[in-house]
Amino acid sequence: MIWTIDMLRRRLVLLLLLLLVVALGVEILLRFRAVPHTHGPLSQQAYVWQRAWTDPVRNALEQHGQEFSRIVILSAQVSWEKRPTGEPHPVLFKVRPDWDRLKPATEVGLAIRINEFHDRFDGPSAEFLANLAAELCREAREHGIAPAEIQLDFDCPASKLAGYRLWVQRIKVAIAPTPVTITALPAWLDRRDFAVLAGECPSYVLQVHSLERPAHFADAATLCELSAARLAIERAARMAVPFRVALPTYGYVLAFDSAGQYLGLDAEGPEHSWPEGTQKRWLGADAGALADFLRDMKADRPIALSGIIWYRLPVESDQNNWRWPTLQAVMQGHRPTAVLAVSIIPGDAGVLEVVLRNSGDGEIRSPIDVTVEWTNAELVAHDPLNGYEDTQGPPDEPRRSLRFRGNAQPDERLAPGDSKTIAWLRLDHDVPIHAQALAANH
Repeated sequence: MIWTIDMLRRRLVLLLLLLLVVALGVEILLRFRAVPHTHGPLSQQAYVWQRAWTDPVRNALEQHGQEFSRIVILSAQVSWEKRPTGEPHPVLFKVRPDWDRLKPATEVGLAIRINEFHDRFDGPSAEFLANLAAELCREAREHGIAPAEIQLDFDCPASKLAGYRLWVQRIKVAIAPTPVTITALPAWLDRRDFAVLAGECPSYVLQVHSLERPAHFADAATLCELSAARLAIERAARMAVPFRVALPTYGYVLAFDSAGQYLGLDAEGPEHSWPEGTQKRWLGADAGALADFLRDMKADRPIALSGIIWYRLPVESDQNNWRWPTLQAVMQGHRPTAVLAVSIIPGDAGVLEVVLRNSGDGEIRSPIDVTVEWTNAELVAHDPLNGYEDTQGPPDEPRRSLRFRGNAQPDERLAPGDSKTIAWLRLDHDVPIHAQALAANH
């Protein structure tokens, strides 16, 4: 048989099509193949995000640092400024941790936060970051701590993951044998460049929490969509590279203008000065749902999921983060519950204080209704305090009760262990007083 040029071309085309079908089939099998699962306890770690190590940060580490298998601290933050030549110039902020408070921790990781970067990854930036990572490791060892990892937290566009790999490779050489790990987004998981990038690291951190900012006050929003997180975990497990999952403990106060359009948010730190008429809304980590999620992961999870890292370690001074009792309950797979009580506390000159207290392990961020009742005495005077108001209005006859309601400001909360005086009253003589309190969402 004599093969003509056209016949050879047709055969070649068919062969190429066959190879393409086989390649697609292999990719589909790899993408959708079942991954091995396991069960049992999970490693639980915590992230310390603060740039300033105040006394509350030190106290949190001293009291709870040993509850985790690893503490990862923010060690440095790098941003980039453009020079007149167009080259990016690194602007470095180094955190000064209290190394003595870290020594009791089982393991300590050092995180480098890297802001957006728009230049070549094989230029001076790689050398700068490699030298910085080596310096951080050296400082930790000088203080008696062998770093368990250098964790890179970089705002990397998915289209630049191949360039990011050049940084990782350079830093690996500079700090060997200390491991280099990276944080990753679910959106990266389907990128071929990410599979190669993740393969450079012994493990990575999958961040399944992020803020999808609602355009309008009434729009649905969540900080951590756990059904999507479960799917991301299964997708990540198919790469067979060990990973931890980062879960949130914090929240934001979202601000909207008088028409309900999104303005911005308040996180930890000084509050914004929002314009008059601003509406606010709380968006935070759902402790109950996360407790259920963690319990599910302990019962059945991919083998590649090696642990949880909580963003972030509770610190008493934080207003938008859980308190320790809440995180402790969630780590054990228990749904936190607020336990609300109201007391009448005698004060000076016959004044009676109405005091709320939360003795549970969950927080309250909804308005609280308080009722105070008595008989056989006359009300002389009273006044609500701390954002509470008298909801009964002027009486038509002598009062035998008072009703107070807290405001609905989202930055107001009654955290575990907190108490708040919400009113005072004075009666013309002493009589038994009955008081009860009820939160709107309990």
